[in-house]
Amino acid sequence: MKIKHSFILFLTIALLVSFCAAPIAIAAPVPLLAEEAPPLPSNSFLDKWDRLKEDAQLQELFERDLEKSIVIRAQIQNEVDRAFSHTTTLLNALIGVLTFLPVLAAVGIWFIRRSVINQITSEIKKQLKEEVEKQLEADVTAELKQQTAIFKQEIEQLKAEFADQLAQLKRSASQFCRIHFENCPLR
Repeated sequence: MKIKHSFILFLTIALLVSFCAAPIAIAAPVPLLAEEAPPLPSNSFLDKWDRLKEDAQLQELFERDLEKSIVIRAQIQNEVDRAFSHTTTLLNALIGVLTFLPVLAAVGIWFIRRSVINQITSEIKKQLKEEVEKQLEADVTAELKQQTAIFKQEIEQLKAEFADQLAQLKRSASQFCRIHFENCPLR
């Protein structure tokens, strides 16, 4: 990675120097003789490159810049790690909540189910109790009415028998009195 940065920096500096020096070379008159060939641009570039490599001040600037870029990269990496650690923590918490949420939902549904069952059971018991009480009251009332009617009939029958027996007793007493006594008050 360091080699790549140093190569990019050297290449950038070399291009910058070559562009700065290129207008001077272009503006200078070049004698063109048939026997002379124009210098190859690759030779001049390589010469400039060699000079740039040997320049101590440029190398020092390059090394400082390289050190600064390493420090900056480390700071950026630390900041990214810090930012992502918060994000990772939040994501882990969210995953935990999302994992725990179905369990809580199941427990909640189970409690609601138990509550509904208990409520329905108590309402049914209450309704059955009311119906049983009404039915029992109706049965007891009907039974009491029936027994009252039977009791009234028996009383009437006993009254009739008593009246018959009393009438017969009066007749017997009046007959006895007539037979045995002359002055009988029962006549």
